Amino acid sequence: MGNTEMTALLFSGGLDSTALAAWMRPDVLLTVNYGQVTASSEMKAAKVIAEQLNISQFTIDINLSQIGSGSLASSLPSVLVEHNDWWPFRNQILITIGAAWSIKNNVSKLLIGSVKSDSCFSDGKAPFIHLLRDLLNLQEGSIYLEAPALEMTTSELIIKSGLDFNLLPLCFSCNRSKLSCGTCRGCRKHQQVTHELGLNSY
Repeated sequence: MGNTEMTALLFSGGLDSTALAAWMRPDVLLTVNYGQVTASSEMKAAKVIAEQLNISQFTIDINLSQIGSGSLASSLPSVLVEHNDWWPFRNQILITIGAAWSIKNNVSKLLIGSVKSDSCFSDGKAPFIHLLRDLLNLQEGSIYLEAPALEMTTSELIIKSGLDFNLLPLCFSCNRSKLSCGTCRGCRKHQQVTHELGLNSY
């Protein structure tokens, strides 16, 4: 990868990152296995969707399970937040990993799929993302961080992206199990979005 104008997207294979991939058409989709219990299903979804979108996909394996908490780490949730899928500093860690990978691979812009509902966590709010963008800009390489859908709902992003709705069933949203549990916050979001898009049939 020698083109310094290349763009990478942190890609989980979920609804938001899939829609953003279809909209922004980055050069590479970067998936991180950080030790989350849902990793194998996320990796499978990411690979299949990347192939469908005809975008290169790369996976990084870094086991951070010892510092995780909540459903994604299959452990007790933190008392610091309301939602049990909170993993301490997850966005900050994943963005840092993505930025480091970008430096090594001559990628100049890193995209993240944060949407309006992610503001339930501090690291999903605009001020945090803007500060992290400034921090990356201060460091060697000046990786540019962008969250194009930060002010959109997931449904708005999917419509804006022009994503083929046939790809939505391939997305993996559960934050509790390798198989969609149907009841966690991620699964409920998936159900709500498909309802908003009028796609309850699948």
